[in-house]
Amino acid sequence: MKAIREARGVWFPGGRQWRLVDSYLGTRTERELHALLDRGGVVGGTSAGASIMASYLVRGAREGNQVMMARGYEKGFSFMRGTAIDQHVVPRNRLGDLPTVLRVHPTLLGIGLDEGTAIVVQGDRFEVVGKSRVFVYGGRDPVSAPYLELQPGDRYDMGARLRVGRQIARIDRERLLGHVRTLAADSFAGRKVATRGGEMARRYVSDALREAGLSPVGGSFDHSFRFGPDSAPIAGVNVVGHVRGARYPSRYIVVSAHFDHVGIGRPVNGDSIYNGADDNASGTSALIEIARHLAANPPQNSVIFVGFDAEESGLRGARAFVENPPVPRDSIIMNINMDMVSRSEKNELYAVGSHAYPVLRPYIEQAMASSTVKLLTGHEGPGVARTDDWTNQSDQGAFNARGIPFIYFGVEDHPGYHRPSDEFAFITPTFYVGAVETVLDALLALDRDLAPVAAVRR
Repeated sequence: MKAIREARGVWFPGGRQWRLVDSYLGTRTERELHALLDRGGVVGGTSAGASIMASYLVRGAREGNQVMMARGYEKGFSFMRGTAIDQHVVPRNRLGDLPTVLRVHPTLLGIGLDEGTAIVVQGDRFEVVGKSRVFVYGGRDPVSAPYLELQPGDRYDMGARLRVGRQIARIDRERLLGHVRTLAADSFAGRKVATRGGEMARRYVSDALREAGLSPVGGSFDHSFRFGPDSAPIAGVNVVGHVRGARYPSRYIVVSAHFDHVGIGRPVNGDSIYNGADDNASGTSALIEIARHLAANPPQNSVIFVGFDAEESGLRGARAFVENPPVPRDSIIMNINMDMVSRSEKNELYAVGSHAYPVLRPYIEQAMASSTVKLLTGHEGPGVARTDDWTNQSDQGAFNARGIPFIYFGVEDHPGYHRPSDEFAFITPTFYVGAVETVLDALLALDRDLAPVAAVRR
């Protein structure tokens, strides 16, 4: 103990992780090592000695280091809290191993080290040194692979879960708010299906997705459908674009929001235009800007973006899409739907779907870990009144009816719900931008590792 108390640094060599656990975890030696760090000293390690630095220990099994999670050997020394560290990841073909741990422990930050490479940690930040690369899993940077690749000289903030120097915001605030302001303007007359205002909204969304860099599906962004009695059918038009997946182009996530609202109705305080700023110009605008981000940062899986028409008439556009999809229905792995995501004085956004599809909970928890808004689950499951169960209350209901997993993002009802006072002036912009970033986080987490959802798709 005297040697450690007088030391300025300690180095752990390679070997087997379980031997280090059996020798030091929970002992006075471990406590002295933490004291060494507290007084400004240095602790380092290589190979197994690097993995033991984390709070979660990978490859700790006595049976062999191919086992990522070993009962009784899952706790590291926690010199780097909230992390799991793997090593030799390139030469030993381990780049796909850490995601198996993060699926079970989604709040962890995974760090994979190549040979000849190290990270120098100070506080919540580290710098990459050496001759090769470091791979970060579960961070907030937009990536098209399961990991962020860092080069020598790169720095990373483990608290923010971002590469140092990268802007946190991936959604342009002013452009996002500008879409809502336009779609909720009086000139759009409440965007009711099959009205001039509804057609203006359809054209706006179609043009915006094209400008954002999306490709049409089936040769056109506009997909018509009809509903109602044969004697007087009503015409609706969904707007559909897509971003092709770089790795799994024939596997699809559908991201959706309805652009219609209820139009002109009973006057309230002299105002008869039901503008629908939160319901659902907010979700539609989020759809456009998330689409823009993915067009510039191609995902692993293909993503279809749909602006649904006639949601307020009974999910008509969503039902038409699901019954006659532009791609094979079996290739649609899941739906992310946004309906009312811009107005919450309590800074609360709900994610619904993990009760019907528990496989989705780890992805929601990943989004929770980095969200600037309070992301909650609820409004589903046993004990919830039918009127308070959101499972089928928006367009995700059409997907759920076909057994397609979904996450629905939305806020609780507010005084403007289906009233003329649902106007741009009453949305909460800071919450709204944070909510859209949170939805994007969930989408990116799903795109990085969609296989578990695909496995339960029924």
